[in-house]
Amino acid sequence: MNISTLWIAEKPSMAEAFASQLGVINNKDQSLGAYVSQDKSVVVTWLYGHLVRDLMPEEYDPEMKSWKLETLPFFPQNWKKTPRENVVSHFQKVKKLIQAATNIVLATDFDREGEVIGRELLDECGYRGKVERVNITGTDAKSISKCIENRFDGNIGLPLYYAGKGRERADWLVGLNFTRAITVLGRQKGLKETLSAGRVQSATVKIIVDRENDVQGFKSQDHYQVKVNMQHGDVPFTGKWQPLSSELDDNKLLLDKEIASRKVVELSGQDCTVRRSIAQTSERSAPLPFNLSAAQIECANKYGFGVQKTLDILQSLYDTHKLTTYPRTDCRYLPTAELDELDAKLQAIVQMDPTIEPVISALDLTLRSDAWNDDKVGAHFGLIPTAHCGDLSRLKDDELLVYKLVRDNFLSQFIDTAKYRNVTLEIAAGDDRIVASSSTLVSPGWLEFIKPAKDDDADEEQNQTVPELKEGSEVKIKSAEIISKKTSAPKYFTEATLLAAMNNCAGFVKDPGFKKILKSTCGIGTEATRAGIIKILFDRSYIVKKGKQIRPTQLAISLMGVLPDEISSIERTAYWEQQLDAIAQRKLSLDEFMGEVTGMVKDIFSKGFADINLDKVIPKCPVCNKNLIRRKGVNGFFWGCSGYPECKKTFNDKKGKPDFSKNNKKVK
Repeated sequence: MNISTLWIAEKPSMAEAFASQLGVINNKDQSLGAYVSQDKSVVVTWLYGHLVRDLMPEEYDPEMKSWKLETLPFFPQNWKKTPRENVVSHFQKVKKLIQAATNIVLATDFDREGEVIGRELLDECGYRGKVERVNITGTDAKSISKCIENRFDGNIGLPLYYAGKGRERADWLVGLNFTRAITVLGRQKGLKETLSAGRVQSATVKIIVDRENDVQGFKSQDHYQVKVNMQHGDVPFTGKWQPLSSELDDNKLLLDKEIASRKVVELSGQDCTVRRSIAQTSERSAPLPFNLSAAQIECANKYGFGVQKTLDILQSLYDTHKLTTYPRTDCRYLPTAELDELDAKLQAIVQMDPTIEPVISALDLTLRSDAWNDDKVGAHFGLIPTAHCGDLSRLKDDELLVYKLVRDNFLSQFIDTAKYRNVTLEIAAGDDRIVASSSTLVSPGWLEFIKPAKDDDADEEQNQTVPELKEGSEVKIKSAEIISKKTSAPKYFTEATLLAAMNNCAGFVKDPGFKKILKSTCGIGTEATRAGIIKILFDRSYIVKKGKQIRPTQLAISLMGVLPDEISSIERTAYWEQQLDAIAQRKLSLDEFMGEVTGMVKDIFSKGFADINLDKVIPKCPVCNKNLIRRKGVNGFFWGCSGYPECKKTFNDKKGKPDFSKNNKKVK
C-alpha cells in the first residue's frame, strides 16, 4: 500500500476529529489501525501517547539488573527505545503505515512532549521522508479544519523535539542513577522501600522541606506602628506616623514601644500642614487569559480544586466537550487572528447560555486589551472558549464552573478597565512626618462582571477615602494610637501556592551566580508536568496534606539532608529548564546540554555520598524494637515487623506511616 499522506494523531479521539474533517470518518479499518480513504492516498492513524519508551539500564547491560553502587553511574552509549508493552500490536500497525508513507503530517500536541511523541516514533521506524506539522488549538470542527488548512513545514518543530529529548535523557540519568544509589544506601540501613530521586521532584521536595524548616524555626517579633486620626474640616481620615530610619531595624520595623508611646502623646491634638499632595487616576486591566497554571491557581483559590482535578476538567472541556482551547498552554496572550472567530464564539456562548446575553450586548468589541499581542504568543495561546456550540447541561457541575471561569475571563477582555483615584498626602507635624493614602474605585469596569477574591491582607487605609487637599492645607490631629503587630511566620504551601512557586522560583534562588543567569520567571518543570510532579510526591509518601497545607514527611526531610545539593538544587533545576528552552529556541544544542548533565552526574559520584541516617525514617516495632516494614496485603498497605516470624506484630498504614493508636486493627 502506497500512502500519499499519513496523518498521525496523539490519541483516538483526535484521529476521529481529523478523519471527520478529511472525509474518511466512515472508513475505519481496525486491522490497519487507521481511517483510510477509498484510494488509500489519505490515512489517519492514532497513537496512545508514547508508543515507545526508553530502555531501562538492565536492558542495556544485564549486569545492571542487580542494584549495586559499584555499577553506578551508568550512561547508555547509544540511546535506544522499544515499544511499550501494552501497545506492541498497535505499534506494529503504525510502523507499517509509516513505512508505506511518502508524506507524514504530525497532529500531536505542538509542544515538547507532543513533538517527542511523534518524532521518536518516526525515528524508531526509520522514516526519512517529508514531515509536515499542524498546531491544534481546539478540538471543535472549525479549529481542526483551520489547522489542516494551515499546516506547515515539520522542521519548524525539530527544536522542540531536541528539547524534549534533552528533558527525557536528563531525567533518565538523574532519576535512575540517584534513585538506585540512595535506595542501595537505604537498604544497607534496613529500609526495604525504593527511595526515589529526580531532577524536578527532588527540587520540589526541597522547596517544601525548606518551608517546613522556616516555619518551625520562626520566632515572632513584636513591632509597632502609630496610627494618626486626623480631620480636615468635617472630613475624618487616618494616616501613619513615619519613624526615622535610625529608629527602625534592618527589616524597617519599629521594635521600641517606648518610641511609639511617646509619639502618641506628642502628636495628639497637634495642628499640621500638608507638605506634599499627589492625586492621580490609575487603571486596572482585566486579568490576562489563563494559562494552565493560572487556571489551576484560580480554581484552587475559588473552588478548592486540586491542581490535577483542574487539569483533568480542562482536558475534558477540550477533548470531550470541545468548548475550550488547548489546556496545557504556558501562554496568557492571544493572536489577533483569533478576532476573526469572535462573532462565532459569542454566538455560541449566547446560544448555550442565554442568561449571558445582557453581558454580551454590553461588550465593546472594539476594545483591544493587553491580551492581544502576536509577539508574545508561542506555540499555543491563552485558554479561551472555542466557537463550538455544545450543550452545557451535559457538563458536570465542576466542569461548568471551570468553563464559566474561562468564558468570563475571555469576555472581560472586551469590558473597560477599572479606574481608581489614588491620593497620597505627606503631612508635617513639627519635625514628624505622617503619610495618609487611599485608592478609591471610581469606575468598576470589568470588576462589575468578575469579582476578584477579597484581599485579606489589604491595608486598613485602603478602606478610606483621603480628601484631595492642596499643599499648605491645615489638618487637625484628633488622636493617635499604637497599633501592636507581630511578624508572621511563612505560610505552609497549599497546592495553589506550591504550583505558583514551581512556576516562578526566582524568589527561592539564593546563589548570586545563578541569580544573574536565571530569568526572573524561571520555573521548575513545565505547565504540562507540574500537576503530575505534585501527585508523584504524594504517591511516594514524600508529602502529605494536613487540611489544605502540604507538609513534608520525615522521609522527605531526612533525604533532603543527605541528597547531593546538585540534585535537590532549585537553582540547578531551574537553570536546566532554561537551557531546555534555549534548545527549543535554537540557541543551544542537545549535545552541549547533555554534556553538562553527564558531567554533573559523574562529578557527584566521584565525590561519594553522605551517610544516610534513617533512624527517624524507619519506624521501630514497639514490641521488639526492630524495624517495621511497609507491605502490601490484599486489602491495602500495612506495617509488619522485620523480626517476623519471631515477632508477628502488625499495624495499619495511615498516610504512609504505621498507626500506633490503640484501636488499630491489622489490614491483611
